[in-house]
Amino acid sequence: MPPPFVVPIRDLLRDLESEPRLAPQIEALRVLPERPARHGDWPAALHPDLIAAAARLGVERLYSHQSLAVGAALEGRHVVTVAATASGKSLAYLLPLLDTLRRRPEARALLLFPTKALARDQLAVLEAWDAALPAAGFRPAAYDGDTPRGARSQIRREARIVVSNPDMLHAGILPQHASWASFLGGLSDLVLDEMHVYRGIFGSHVANVIRRLRRVARFHATMQGADPTRPPGAGAAGPEVADAGRPGSPGRPRFAFSSATIANPAELAERLVGAAVTVIDADGAPRGRRSFLIYNPPVVDPVLNLRRSAVLESEALARRCLAAGVQTIVFARSRQSAELLLRYLDEGLAREGLRPAPGDAMPLVRGYRGGYMAGERRAIEAALREGRLRGVVATNALELGVDIGQLDACVMSGYPGSIASTWQQAGRAGRRAGESLAILVAGASPIDQFIARHPDYLFEGSPEHARIAPDNLLILLDHLRCAAFELPFDAAEASRPFGADPGDPPVLPATRAEPSGSGPAIDAAHADAPGIDGATAAGPDVGVPAAPTVAELLAVLEAQGLLQRSGDTWYWMADERPAERVGLRGAGADAVAIVLGPPPLGGAAGPARLRPIPTDGGDPEAAGRPPAAEVLGTVERSSAPLMLHPGAVYLHEGSSYVVESLDLDEGRAYVQASDGSLYTRASSHVEIQPLRHFAERRASGVDLAQGELDVRSRATGYRRIRFRTHETLGWGDIDLPEQRHVAGGYWFTLRDETVERLRALGRWHHDPVRDRGPSWPRQALRARERDGRRCRLCNAPERADRAHDVHHIRPFRDFGWQKGLNERHLEANDLDNLITLCKACHRSAERCLGLHGGLQGLGHALGHVAPLFLMCDAGDLGVKTESHAAWSKRPTVVVFERAAAGVGFGEALFELHERLIAATGALVEGCPCPAGCPACVGPAAGGLVDAKSQVLAVLAALR
Repeated sequence: MPPPFVVPIRDLLRDLESEPRLAPQIEALRVLPERPARHGDWPAALHPDLIAAAARLGVERLYSHQSLAVGAALEGRHVVTVAATASGKSLAYLLPLLDTLRRRPEARALLLFPTKALARDQLAVLEAWDAALPAAGFRPAAYDGDTPRGARSQIRREARIVVSNPDMLHAGILPQHASWASFLGGLSDLVLDEMHVYRGIFGSHVANVIRRLRRVARFHATMQGADPTRPPGAGAAGPEVADAGRPGSPGRPRFAFSSATIANPAELAERLVGAAVTVIDADGAPRGRRSFLIYNPPVVDPVLNLRRSAVLESEALARRCLAAGVQTIVFARSRQSAELLLRYLDEGLAREGLRPAPGDAMPLVRGYRGGYMAGERRAIEAALREGRLRGVVATNALELGVDIGQLDACVMSGYPGSIASTWQQAGRAGRRAGESLAILVAGASPIDQFIARHPDYLFEGSPEHARIAPDNLLILLDHLRCAAFELPFDAAEASRPFGADPGDPPVLPATRAEPSGSGPAIDAAHADAPGIDGATAAGPDVGVPAAPTVAELLAVLEAQGLLQRSGDTWYWMADERPAERVGLRGAGADAVAIVLGPPPLGGAAGPARLRPIPTDGGDPEAAGRPPAAEVLGTVERSSAPLMLHPGAVYLHEGSSYVVESLDLDEGRAYVQASDGSLYTRASSHVEIQPLRHFAERRASGVDLAQGELDVRSRATGYRRIRFRTHETLGWGDIDLPEQRHVAGGYWFTLRDETVERLRALGRWHHDPVRDRGPSWPRQALRARERDGRRCRLCNAPERADRAHDVHHIRPFRDFGWQKGLNERHLEANDLDNLITLCKACHRSAERCLGLHGGLQGLGHALGHVAPLFLMCDAGDLGVKTESHAAWSKRPTVVVFERAAAGVGFGEALFELHERLIAATGALVEGCPCPAGCPACVGPAAGGLVDAKSQVLAVLAALR
């Protein structure tokens, strides 16, 4: 049965604080007091019909940030509204565009959302406005992949407001812009909701999509008689003429953004659209009392400083909330973690007798993540919003502002990766009145443990900078292909950087509006966290190379046979539609569908028809049609070798499926249901080779460089792991093609004098053992035969083409063998000192024994600290350490971007190297472990070797 009553949040928190097992693990508790609303006036320029319609919709007054944003937009400015979750940011951008549409029948508006779910939410709001003011004829419509094809032509002809997403604009609207001529020619407003999402590779692509949109909008406005190149206010008097060239006029849309709190909203917006913006960051919305708790799982092995799993602790805390009747959202860091949490939570609630009421088909808790089908996600959203679903376990797919109502508690299983994301997730719980609870459960990673030890970094620190690189050459060339397909390039346009508009005013320093008499705007410049020395800021601006002119890039495309030049004009000549080959973020053609059922006969995927699993219990197939394969979800193609290799266990809504085959060419993986007793975890091997050096400099103890890298990765094997106990049950090989891409990065090599200094201190253990004595070959073979040619740790068998390694339990160098002077190699190579290990376990064992402790431990810590400087996830960066890299001939540490092309993280870290090293030192020095642990430099072998002191010695040499 569901819980019979709801425990007040304050009582629930008191219970958690007083429980003996939980109280010692609470690292910090902050109570954010209730905040009253601050209101502003209705702008005088706003059409009175909209004020009356707002009253009919229950909006009597504007919050201060809404008033300021609407007023600035009505003055013709591009506006960024920065405020907390559920603060009414959407009204700040809706009122100005509705005002324009009310006054100008030819005006049109396009609203872009990062997800279809957000777009559908906003469509419902717009439909309410249309009903409240029918005379205005706003005619809103959604245009995305779910829009029936029969309705699309009517939307193009009749809709005045279109809600969509960047992917549909990129691949579904711009390539067919001739069909949208009337809409694009009258485009007066463009909205980008959740602007902070448009960062990294995705944001860099979106910036170029907007460049293309502005280009075709200018074209169609000109064809319809407007002059979008006229400077604002130029020409004769009269409202139509005077407004020519002003943002909001034909061919020159006015931009509006909403964003969570980030360090550089103006910079991000200006790079997205290439125009100056006004920032409104004085949040006037009310907020209920919120308690924020940081919880660190208990230590289960004091010697190794190993803590209980954050997943298990998150499940226990979420179960407490749900058992108390508190509607709860649980955020997990990955798809697999979300499915594990959902499974454990279902089992835990069942053990406590908490089940749905008899006859209720809705479970108490459901999962929600990317890869679920659209209908499935919408059913979950509605159930949460209506209170029929008591809890949800989600990835950051629910971090954004999709309407799920306001829940009471949020449990975050692991640090979300940035300050901005943490507050976004915490903001999913909490009403404008009443109390809420947010719990951050620290994981074992160094960054999580840093947050647990330095909670002020989270509570007082500045949010991170969001970075994009729209002029990245690979991305730029992709979108120039798309733009050339859409419209020819003439000589004037080819002489400028892509997207530059001769009628735009120069981009000046952004302005920030202050509410009159309602308190200061939010100030992002908080005190730095202890020991980080300013690491919360992104540091000095990294120089961005001047973008090449369009003519230089068109010459490249012409040489490839894609364009033909005739006089001063370049025309598209290829047969393909380039937008179909360019993915903005690993969706569409870049995704692999997970199909429930056996692969087609012959092994080829063929043209089999696919359908999603029905979510309403009905059969979506019409009578008499052949059955279609059921699609459980999708996975990005780049992740497929690790998540969907043959033998992998795919988790979906708490159920387990085994992958039978993966067809990367067709983009399909075929799975069958399994008994659900285990899950899998894959490993990969990465090779790095620099291609180009963009910058070099010397720093303390090292030589630094940043540039382009050739990154080659291959999924090598996987483990079968039992649920809950996490014991390894077996091992398997992965035989899939190598993946290769060019990425940005930064690297440093230790100078010879640095290595000699460490060697003299006895802190350098990276010199290879080149000779293990004459007894070694025979003894190594005997050890492998004794162990059955299986890894003694994970039981993996040898492959015919890849023999296992033989590892010295006590390091060979410790025996002091000297060729021709003693026979100590016999003792070192004794069978009792030898153990057979697979390659992966051998690397772990050597790291644990400190044989690579200094350099690898530094890489382990540095790779987890680097995201503190960047608005990115730890998974966006990779770290490779080599004691003697073939290309540098020196000990080398490389930090590289995992995404192809990259967005400039390497440039930023190159400039911030000294601060990055200082922050890494603060992390390692502050860790309470004696000799190294997963929370700082990686695991140490029972403290037998002090790997931590080796890392600190290397760090001392670099400071």
